[in-house]
Amino acid sequence: MEDAERTTGRVPDAAVVGPASGARCLHRVARERDARPGWWRTAPLDEGVRLRAMAAADRRAGLRERALAGARPDAAVVDVVGDHWTDLPGDVPGDDDEEVTLRALADGAALVWGAALPADEGSGRAGLRCTLAAVPGGGYAPVLVVNHKVVDPRRGKGSSTATVTRLLDWAPAPDPTLRVRRHPADLDRLVHAWRLLEAVGHAASSPVGAVLGLGSARAVVHDLEPVLDPADRTHATRLAVVRGELDTAPSRIGECRTCPWWEGWEDRDGPVEGCRGRLVLSDDVSLVVGGGQVGPLRARGMRTVADLAEAGPDRPADWNGEPYSDAVLRARWCTTSSRCSTRPTAPTPRDWRWCAVSWTPRPAGSANAAPARGGRGGRTGTGPSRGVAAGWSCPMT
Repeated sequence: MEDAERTTGRVPDAAVVGPASGARCLHRVARERDARPGWWRTAPLDEGVRLRAMAAADRRAGLRERALAGARPDAAVVDVVGDHWTDLPGDVPGDDDEEVTLRALADGAALVWGAALPADEGSGRAGLRCTLAAVPGGGYAPVLVVNHKVVDPRRGKGSSTATVTRLLDWAPAPDPTLRVRRHPADLDRLVHAWRLLEAVGHAASSPVGAVLGLGSARAVVHDLEPVLDPADRTHATRLAVVRGELDTAPSRIGECRTCPWWEGWEDRDGPVEGCRGRLVLSDDVSLVVGGGQVGPLRARGMRTVADLAEAGPDRPADWNGEPYSDAVLRARWCTTSSRCSTRPTAPTPRDWRWCAVSWTPRPAGSANAAPARGGRGGRTGTGPSRGVAAGWSCPMT
């Protein structure tokens, strides 16, 4: 991901941070910390992110109707959010939702749909919206309603059997026909929600949560005990960033494809600088290798693409993914190729960086198409070693 080192800085009052949802960039946390209130109103929203959020909202609305219609007359079901639950920027629980949630928990509701758990300033955890299901013996388990697969058909005895339950009749039992799919982002959110439940005194006696997703009509139950400590450590790191105790620097990872901070945008108070421009200026090595490969390179002192281009054949320890020689040759290609030169506004003569990791096909013979120059399989003689075949070209030229 990104470099982080201890530093001093301003400590905001009552700093809280939300769940990491997998491998969310620490530098993004820092930028959101420093942004003006309501920054998301003018920030660009990736269309894929928006469509996935709306699809999840549609699924929640359908499941909500089924849950309310299928509840027994004696089952106390509290609907906090209605059908307006999108998880888009700005869709945050209000004080009224939190009061309704806490009152429903105190009254012993069997199911609280779209519950709004309040922030816990003591642990630095931001509030979270989820569904809460009562469990036998007292307390509640957090339940996520998602729009991705949470199980697969089970084939063979070596795969993990899914444990499933109905939300209004919490009785987890293994389903031998289903194999569980564990999503790190789901588990992180469940731990965050369970800690918030623990803070208000309504958590189940053992850390447990469930995910209601695609592939099963019942919720898939997860034992959270094995992931509590790793999730708590991740939270502590993110909280240190929010409190200004941990410095960060940008580094290109997969999340950058959908992050508004990558390119920046025109805000009402002026332009917001993107992380990409800073990486271009510093010739950062992350622009030509995968996020998981940056760490081994920097451990060997290779922090720029020029450093990688001059590297020898010895592969760094802990290198993973593509062959190391491919990364070296791609860096050399990007530092020397005239076809990877530059936008008119570039501050340096080698603005090849993003095109080096984003090749797009064009028909052979079209403008800027790469000429075929021998080699096996029609590969060019000047492209990266992964092969810039005839008909492929750099989108920056």
